[in-house]
Amino acid sequence: MTRTIQQFAAIPRTVQAALPVMGRLPVPGGLGTAQFGIDRTDHFVLYVPLPAQYRNAWQSPVLAQRADEYREAGANLAANVLTPCGEKDSTTG
Repeated sequence: MTRTIQQFAAIPRTVQAALPVMGRLPVPGGLGTAQFGIDRTDHFVLYVPLPAQYRNAWQSPVLAQRADEYREAGANLAANVLTPCGEKDSTTG
């Protein structure tokens, strides 16, 4: 789970609540299809899976079509950022 759970008013503003949610996966290799909860001492986090037709709704077909283009742009950006890190400064020799 991400820190986005901090956006909910019911989540207490405590050190414990700011920590990542950690717990055993309910089934080998995943979250499964049944809801389950994790007791955080000062609050309870409940995982409720979406119906199957909505589980991949976050994926955009348009973005999937352009994935290679985005990957290449990311590699170019990384190269442009990292290249100067490997160059010697003319003042230090």
